[in-house]
Amino acid sequence: MKRFAPGLIIVLFLAFIAVFTTPSCNKNRECKVVVRVIDDSLAEPIAGALCTLYCSPNTCIIEEVEKTGVDGEADFTFANPAILLVEVSLGDTATYDGKYVELEAGETVEKIVEIPLY
Repeated sequence: MKRFAPGLIIVLFLAFIAVFTTPSCNKNRECKVVVRVIDDSLAEPIAGALCTLYCSPNTCIIEEVEKTGVDGEADFTFANPAILLVEVSLGDTATYDGKYVELEAGETVEKIVEIPLY
């Protein structure tokens, strides 16, 4: 029966430990936000709403704007975690804001904004 050198066994053991305990460098760190805009009385999605995510100019410089699709959703992706204010507007007159969203690294956060249409 063939015997392995003790040094080889130790090297193989350390390689095994290194492979399975070293964290991956390619982890998804993107922060995603889905803003869902719905009619508060019918619970139906509202298409074409303008969604703006921003934070205070004193803390960071972020302002992203997207329109909701037919599903009432606007999708945002950010590189870093932050706490942002969500503002939704319909046309020139109605603006609904005051909802904060906290971005988490590698996570998708959903924020629902209910708007009265009638």
